[in-house]
Amino acid sequence: MPNESLVFDVSEANFQEEVVDRSHETPVVIDFWAPWCGPCRALGPFLESAAQKSAGKFVLAKVNVDENQKLAVQFSVQGIPAVFAMRDGKIVDSFTGVLPEQKLTEWLAKLQPSEVEQLVAEAKKLLVADPASAEEKLRQALANDPAAHQAKLTLAQLMFSTGNVAAAKELLDELEARGFMEPDAETLRAEIELTERAEMAGDIEQLRATVESSPDDETKKVELAYALFAAGDHEDALKTALAIVERDRQGSGEQAKEAMVTMFRVLGEQNDLTSTYRRQLSMALY
Repeated sequence: MPNESLVFDVSEANFQEEVVDRSHETPVVIDFWAPWCGPCRALGPFLESAAQKSAGKFVLAKVNVDENQKLAVQFSVQGIPAVFAMRDGKIVDSFTGVLPEQKLTEWLAKLQPSEVEQLVAEAKKLLVADPASAEEKLRQALANDPAAHQAKLTLAQLMFSTGNVAAAKELLDELEARGFMEPDAETLRAEIELTERAEMAGDIEQLRATVESSPDDETKKVELAYALFAAGDHEDALKTALAIVERDRQGSGEQAKEAMVTMFRVLGEQNDLTSTYRRQLSMALY
């Protein structure tokens, strides 16, 4: 369990839980210090007092560099005090030395999520239990900031989950118009493609029967792979597509390869099936 105090010491052993994991819920300020450091003794009490006064808006994690040199190296600490701010598992700001009190107060204030970010965070908690309220909050976020990409992406995910695929695709097109897409947006587009291809393919049992009666119909086998994946039979889907590629790297084999790449994107790079079948696909192609 994370430390419930607003100010606490952390070490290499508990850094992941106390700082990285916790930052997904609350901004974490990390203070790299040492007992012999004069500026640290000046800055530390101010940070500790500010954390207590914040009433949980942020927490302060103190790292003694003499006792946690690996953490200091990991954060490329060249001098102390070195202060970092982490939100959602990522460093969002930092400074070295002692800032004037006014500057430090302003720096701490910037750590708090904006109104739009708060609306998105609230919406994410409601996606399953109350999708209508979640949608209302996301549309309010976009009314406040039409360029809020996280609100747009979350709304696209919500639209897809509630069956409004056209709206989800429109939102994804707006995100793509920036010239790039976040990994989660790429995954959602892949999910939509797989769903649409599976719907076009039709009933799995009918597809199986067609494949059995017409074993040379590679197009139907590609359709079967899509349908199997959409039904949750991911490994059978990948096996079916891989067998097509192994028989013919052109034509239907190219379609099967594209299907597998889309499936990998939906499963994620850390999925064991992705690792296994990406390797087998490479062997079949090269």
